[in-house]
Amino acid sequence: MDEVARIRKEIDLVDQETISLLKTRYELARRLGRIKRIQGLPIRDPQRERTVLLKSQRIAEANGLPRKSIRQIFLETFDMALNAQSPSTDRHHLQGYEVLIAGGTGEMGKLFACIFAKHGASVKIFGRSRARTRRVARDIGVLPGSYSDASHASIVLVSLPMEMTPRVALRLGSMMSPEGLLADLSSVKTGIADVISRGTTLFEYVSLHPLFGPDIAHIGGQQIAAIPYRGGSLWKKLLMVFKQDGARVILTTAREHDAMMAKIQALHHFALISLGVTLGENGGKFSTRSLKSTQDQIRRLTNNWETVLGIQKLNPFAARERDRFHKTVSEIQTGGPRDTTKSHRLLARYVQNWSRKQ
Repeated sequence: MDEVARIRKEIDLVDQETISLLKTRYELARRLGRIKRIQGLPIRDPQRERTVLLKSQRIAEANGLPRKSIRQIFLETFDMALNAQSPSTDRHHLQGYEVLIAGGTGEMGKLFACIFAKHGASVKIFGRSRARTRRVARDIGVLPGSYSDASHASIVLVSLPMEMTPRVALRLGSMMSPEGLLADLSSVKTGIADVISRGTTLFEYVSLHPLFGPDIAHIGGQQIAAIPYRGGSLWKKLLMVFKQDGARVILTTAREHDAMMAKIQALHHFALISLGVTLGENGGKFSTRSLKSTQDQIRRLTNNWETVLGIQKLNPFAARERDRFHKTVSEIQTGGPRDTTKSHRLLARYVQNWSRKQ
């Protein structure tokens, strides 16, 4: 590849990333607009716009970019944000439906509350603390709720630590209408989803696993694993919601899900934890972009420690993957030149396969 073609390829990648960032900004503005309308706040904030413009121009100047051009770009961005904050003309698949989210004060619960509210649902959330429930509900533009709201909710979603999920799901299920849908967001299915399925037989039940963290503005391009134990009309509506938002839903079984997650989550997390502890403080003056990226991943694990440990403990295939990791590390460490060549050959083949699947 000549230099012109190489540079153009890099520019294409930057363009894709720029559009992706603009999509994120658009969805954040859309969520902000809904909250503003609920709280009676003005959509336009001239002082905020002036502040953002001045800040962006200072950053542009510090990076050797023309202030005037950056100003024009941000003025266009403001127009796009105002359009996003206006009432949406999208089809609201959940208009007229009530949704209750147990654990709706947590980050993942809040994300799904905003998704459902955007699609027209009347959303209620609750958590351990009534005060926090009221505060979070007000902040994200939904209503505070409680267990008793399950009796008239069309959709009940459980977004709680895995150890709590079956107990809370069964309690909520005992109050639900036969026409409702129960869903959970557990990262492990064996011993959780099957318990809920056996204990609830009158209504739809789907076990979901968002294959992303809650620190995203939208689910476009993301994957959601789903085990539809008992699907029906409400599950079809949820599928339309996820599809309209650009997410890909992967239908699976509990066993297949946990076997794959043992690699994708348990093994990956275990390797990062081992690396982080081995790295230590790393407070020196040298660093790289790659190392910073790894440190960011490790930091996110520590911020979600309860779930990380739950996956290691509850996934029935996790121990097998940790043993494979130990064995591989030992073989690489003690192997000779022939083993090193074999490892390189295997790794090159795996990398090629990964690249094809991206």
